[in-house]
Amino acid sequence: MGFPGFFNHLLNFVLPAFWMATSLLLIHWLLRKRGAPPLLWGRHWLCLFASGVAVLVAGLVVFQRDGRMATYVALAVVMGLVQAWLARRKAGLSAASANPRQ
Repeated sequence: MGFPGFFNHLLNFVLPAFWMATSLLLIHWLLRKRGAPPLLWGRHWLCLFASGVAVLVAGLVVFQRDGRMATYVALAVVMGLVQAWLARRKAGLSAASANPRQ
């Protein structure tokens, strides 16, 4: 397998994490409260993408093949949890900065 074939396989391996991270970021941007400051989108997307790639690699190691449905279920669950954690963390930080009593 040459470099173009390897690059094609690598791209297709990480593509589910790419699309899930992009979709979650767009949905978060559309549904966030207008008064809340938005998260830094680059760092937010990178956290989502990295967690997705980690799940895909773990699924490849555990099942010894790519594309198992359990891996994709774990991808959706983990990326949803990371998205919720990032959104809640940012909401907590913005509420703490608005309340300087501490």
